[in-house]
Amino acid sequence: MFKSDQFVSKEDLHHWSQELGFELKTKQVAKSDVFLKQPDRCRYFYFVTRGFVRLYYFDLDGNGFLQRT
Repeated sequence: MFKSDQFVSKEDLHHWSQELGFELKTKQVAKSDVFLKQPDRCRYFYFVTRGFVRLYYFDLDGNGFLQRT
């Protein structure tokens, strides 16, 4: 099907999107923007092309964790 190394290039993403029949859109976000809040359901895939992402999540007991990416 599709082969990928550890890192995926923009060209790979565009090729895969054409093969799979979906459209990629670019979205710029500010430093303090929030992508998703609990209990919302994620309906998109996000690819970070520049910068960093900070991820927080909660376990089933409600304990919060910070994922460093």
